[in-house]
Parts: sequence; structure tokens; C-alpha cells
Amino acid sequence: MCEIQPVAEKPKRGRGAAKKSANKAPALVNVAKHPWPKDLAEQTRAVRSALAAYGGIVTAADLARHFKNAKALRVEEILATLVALGHARRTEDGYAPA
Repeated sequence: MCEIQPVAEKPKRGRGAAKKSANKAPALVNVAKHPWPKDLAEQTRAVRSALAAYGGIVTAADLARHFKNAKALRVEEILATLVALGHARRTEDGYAPA
């Protein structure tokens, strides 16, 4: 459906560079923004697919940016539903596939 790939960051130099890099999750690269479905079932399917394609921990806001006209609050609600159904898991930093 869609491809999301982590961005490779440039190596940082100086004191604390390794510590700062280790705590930061990679950003998403949008190959192309996908249309946000109107139907709830299709929205849920699209969010689940995007989450699985990313494969790591991602925030609702980052996933929302992957779609045209998607609101982060709506994506957050869908992610919470996916967690309740066992299709995703909540972490301190965001959401990940189950």
C-alpha cells in the first residue's frame, strides 16, 4: 500500500553526540502523501498498514503527516483502538506494531 522508510541521520560530532543520537527515533520519509480515507474502516486499515510499514516506534503526528488531510487526533484515536484490539502496542515514545 505505502512505503515509509526511516531517514538516515548524519553522524554527529563532539561530546554527547552518541547519547543524543541514541535516544532519537528516526524521522519518516514520505514517498508520497496518501489520501486520507473517508470511511472509518478504511482509515483504520490505512493506519495499521502505515504502522506496519514503518516497523518501529512512531507518533500519531508522524503517521498523520503521511496522509493528506489526516488529523493527528483522529490517528491517535485509531491507534488507541488498534492497541485495544491487540494490533499495535503503546510505548513511552509512541506506537509500534504488535
